[in-house]
Amino acid sequence: MVRAVWVKLLLAFIPTSLLLAWVFHAPSLWIFAASVIAIIPLADLLRQGTEQIAARAGQTIGGLLNVTFRNLAELIIAIFVLLLALAFFFVTLRMEGEAAIRLPFAAPSAPASSLPVHARPPRL
Repeated sequence: MVRAVWVKLLLAFIPTSLLLAWVFHAPSLWIFAASVIAIIPLADLLRQGTEQIAARAGQTIGGLLNVTFRNLAELIIAIFVLLLALAFFFVTLRMEGEAAIRLPFAAPSAPASSLPVHARPPRL
């Protein structure tokens, strides 16, 4: 009974993580920590729901639901990662030539002959 109360209190981290992200623009580590804590009561609610359905649906259907929904968080993460990878892939296809390889934070490199004499690497 005490555990159920603590799990329900952790539900407050759901709006907290959203407020940290969208209103307060907090550091990413704080948002991540609040989101991880917010997943705990959601996973417990999902477990309770599948147990209730399994109790009414029978052993076979209940076992199938437990196996399916126990990995729901991993499935959602995998789908988002796949969509992100596809987005990067198609954006890269649309870019032309050398721009597809250039990183946004990389400085353009100058040829060694255009550098001042004191900045040139020594010849071996």
